[in-house]
Amino acid sequence: MPHCCLTVQAQTVNKQFQGSSATSTFHKPLNPTTPRAVAQPTLYTSYQRKQPTRASFEALKMSTQSPPSTFTLDTPTILCILFALSFMPIAYFAGQTLIPSSQTRNRLLFYWHAYDALTHLFIEGSFLYECFTSYAVLPAGLNAPEPAFLGIKDRVYGAAYGTAPSSRLWQEYAKADHRWASADATVISLELLTVFLGGPAAVYVCYLLWQSSLPSNSASASSSKTSSKATPSKSNSSRSSLSSSTSASTAKAEAEAKGAAKAKLWLVATALATAELYGGFMTFAPEWLTGSTQLDTSNAVYTWFYLFFFNTLWVWIPLWVLFEAGKEVRRAFVLAEGVEGKEGKKAK
Repeated sequence: MPHCCLTVQAQTVNKQFQGSSATSTFHKPLNPTTPRAVAQPTLYTSYQRKQPTRASFEALKMSTQSPPSTFTLDTPTILCILFALSFMPIAYFAGQTLIPSSQTRNRLLFYWHAYDALTHLFIEGSFLYECFTSYAVLPAGLNAPEPAFLGIKDRVYGAAYGTAPSSRLWQEYAKADHRWASADATVISLELLTVFLGGPAAVYVCYLLWQSSLPSNSASASSSKTSSKATPSKSNSSRSSLSSSTSASTAKAEAEAKGAAKAKLWLVATALATAELYGGFMTFAPEWLTGSTQLDTSNAVYTWFYLFFFNTLWVWIPLWVLFEAGKEVRRAFVLAEGVEGKEGKKAK
């Protein structure tokens, strides 16, 4: 029930108050024949007082917080889009350099995880930086809506209050999803996991892909062995048994190292892909369940380029990674069952 404040105003009573029957809600005249000031109540509910409401605090935000109706392709917008897309050629050239051309799937996996790592560490890392360092101080008597970010009630945080190029990047994306201009606790919680766990995990996957794609030294050893056989001598014949045993042990060690790298690769890639899908769901599911009040789908560019394209990349490609991981797990178990079957027959 709202709290009410009473304000007393002085008002001259008309002659109708004269007489013994003239009364007021709050006072009765002491002398019925003498006009006097009667207390008249004026009621004010709590919402009429100056309160730290979300509406008043939202009014302080920049224009990116209001849903735009048109898309403006100005110089800052072009630079933001180019920066977001610039990591794609970097990831491509890194994959071309580090992964052999004969290993197409590994190259594709490297392209994706390199782009994934760069996006998480630099683009989404800049979002966290803006959330914790960019803020506006509220006027005296006005507090941020509860619960206040970081428990600081006289400040509002987010990229909307920054002036750096990274804040301009997120102000641009916030035209499509307004939550990214402010310090939304749910989004920040997901981004903390994405930047500090997902980014390093993607880098590690790239390292494992490079390690598992290295050419084996046994091939070069076998080629040198063939050349040595072309010019036989007593010294070569005496070393042949030693070199063959050494190359066999080397090949076995390399096979074990590659097998261990592939096992780690698919384990980490599976965990990362699952986390990407979960993070995307938790980013947009709350909006879908509440009517998508923070999403601007009135403009085709914001809907299909900012929201659909940039976000569904982290849906279709992780699903493909999980599909490939499933094939690798199946092949490993089939191979293991075949080896166990052969060993069982030999034992009999």
